[in-house]
Amino acid sequence: MSALHSTALAAATDDARVDVARDSLRFAAGLTDPTSDGKKKLKPIASTEANNEFGDQVLIVRQAAWEPWRFEISTNGFYTDNAALAPTRVSDFFMQSGAGLSYNNRIQGPWSFEASLRQDFIRYERYNSLDFDLTKFRTGLGYKADWLGGASFLLRYQFDHLSEPGFGSRLLDSHSVSLSLIKSWKVAKGQRLFMGLSTEPNLAATPDLALRHQHAAFAGWSMRLTQNLSARVTGRAGYNVSPNLDRNDWHYVAAVGASYALSEWASIGLTTSITYNRSNQDAYNYRNVLSGAYLGLELNY
Repeated sequence: MSALHSTALAAATDDARVDVARDSLRFAAGLTDPTSDGKKKLKPIASTEANNEFGDQVLIVRQAAWEPWRFEISTNGFYTDNAALAPTRVSDFFMQSGAGLSYNNRIQGPWSFEASLRQDFIRYERYNSLDFDLTKFRTGLGYKADWLGGASFLLRYQFDHLSEPGFGSRLLDSHSVSLSLIKSWKVAKGQRLFMGLSTEPNLAATPDLALRHQHAAFAGWSMRLTQNLSARVTGRAGYNVSPNLDRNDWHYVAAVGASYALSEWASIGLTTSITYNRSNQDAYNYRNVLSGAYLGLELNY
């Protein structure tokens, strides 16, 4: 390994793995994980007025039944040109595999409730010192504001636990709340545009140096190209404050991806993103290109 590579890898301390989980994986997951909404399906129902002369007729009607539960298993393979998220880049391949269970349902009127638990395992090909496990728990309330053009508010509690691989020693425990405002528009048949704002104050973190408050604006454009093929372009600009490190960062991400539904419960896809981080501390200035493919299996009920 060259001296430059050794220096870059030395920067991949525990806080670097925390940044990978908080930034790179979080944004990449936006293209691999479906939204946490419950789903309504078109279900066949035999008509009570079927004409026996032509056999039973089947009508496709939209049902009011909501499918609030979702279980998902996914495997993602990524190439990164900056595994350590350091000024000097070293490339690597890594796998992100995991499973999650979520519940999302309407409570009453414009209110909805959500909760989710997910476990991921991140393993690098060359730099095994970067491996970690990630446990995420989310719960919160959603509110659709008709008086604001149908925009939605989401207030959520978030818990993240990072550990050494194999459920080893703790790297991070983080408790935070997030408040988001999201508005979407149908711009054409099969196309939607969305924009939003979010703020995520960190309530507590162990170790204390990992405490970080995040504020962001984001936007995206989704396109259904065929019945099974869809594409998405997304972007995010954020400002992060780490008070115990005297660190302030501007964080920019842009991504493009496509997914193909193999069936109602299986999909594959590709995604590419580029990240720029500009910090008041030079050691945290970096650029990262992340490209990958994924396979997801999903059960809704």
